[in-house]
Amino acid sequence: MSKFERILADILKFLHQNQPRHTLSIEIPILPAFSIEYMSFQLGPLSAISPLSEDPDDVQVTGTKISMLSDFSASEIEKNYDGLDVIVHYRGIRDYSLLFPWITHRNLRKRLGQFYEEAEKCFDQESWLAFSLMCGAVFEGMLYGKLERPTTNNTFHEMITTCKNRGF
Repeated sequence: MSKFERILADILKFLHQNQPRHTLSIEIPILPAFSIEYMSFQLGPLSAISPLSEDPDDVQVTGTKISMLSDFSASEIEKNYDGLDVIVHYRGIRDYSLLFPWITHRNLRKRLGQFYEEAEKCFDQESWLAFSLMCGAVFEGMLYGKLERPTTNNTFHEMITTCKNRGF
């Protein structure tokens, strides 16, 4: 490394250390379902931000929340950009039932996870009829859960109409 490169590196390090650090927190309700490999963060289509260092403490995943130390504050991002995109790269889904956090009935949530997993397997096998049936089961179960397990008007068509009328 030349003397100029060392001076430049020292200046950048100084500037970096004297920047205010902001904690950005993003809530993603279905985050626990995924086996996360890594994440990237993007401000608009052509710019990306990354954690301030390679320190794993600069990005933390806790339950449904991602927290990251950044040079940008949330208000700066909101004012100067269209928002912050979080791209989660994952290896697979750890628990399919966690894809449905708004379903309060535990057994229904578990069953929906099983239907979703089966739909994914059918898709991989190019079993299109079975795939569409399993997707229908997932959609019907989500409607059933969203309407809090209705005892009347619980056909697929009636639940769709009820949700539409309620503005869901």
